[in-house]
Amino acid sequence: MTKIHLSIFSGAGGLDIGLEMAGWNTLACVENNKDCQKTLQHNMPNATIYSDVTSFDIANFKWCTLKGLDLDLISGGPPCQPFSTAGKRQGLNDDRGKLFFNYANIIKELNPKFFIMENVRGLLSAAVPNGKPGSVLSSVIYPTFQLMGYELAAGLLNARDFGVAQNRVRFIIF
Repeated sequence: MTKIHLSIFSGAGGLDIGLEMAGWNTLACVENNKDCQKTLQHNMPNATIYSDVTSFDIANFKWCTLKGLDLDLISGGPPCQPFSTAGKRQGLNDDRGKLFFNYANIIKELNPKFFIMENVRGLLSAAVPNGKPGSVLSSVIYPTFQLMGYELAAGLLNARDFGVAQNRVRFIIF
């Protein structure tokens, strides 16, 4: 049985390549960076590439059900700069931080069996305006997915622990 995957905020496709190696079929990628799009065309030759998450037409994926296919997985890492401890930490006040809501809306509308969201470790301590550290997760991100009916598992993973030759810690929500 084919496992269908949609990638959002795809970057150069590293996560997508790993998912393909694990048996997932990536039908489409959404990425606005032109250089990343060129890399995606090389790395994901069978995937359709869309350029803008804010105007992504969800109907592009509704056809899956018409063909008897289920959208099993949506993956993506909304922009991390607003949450990074190396940046200004504007969180959801930054336009890039607000793109999380586009990601969540696509998940809500397409209702995949699973989703994976990755981001920087700083998301753990990111705050809503006048909120406590961690309040972006506790009062916005977790409730958004829980209201959709998803049970969540989250934590820090280091790429080094999975055979990658770099010390890269990321926060992952499943």
